[in-house]
Amino acid sequence: MRLDIESLRTFRALIETGSVTDAAAQLHLTQSAVSWKMKRLEERIGATLLRCVRVNVAKR
Repeated sequence: MRLDIESLRTFRALIETGSVTDAAAQLHLTQSAVSWKMKRLEERIGATLLRCVRVNVAKR
């Protein structure tokens, strides 16, 4: 399994901010790019890392 650093940075930003919107702003990405990177990371490791709770994300 090969993980890219950008996906890990995105995951870290999501955990720190608790928000896709805030993580996207911090990383200068779109919200859809953040969501796509997280989906791809979860597929690569074969596990769900985050679950959506209203407008914020929570650790699984």
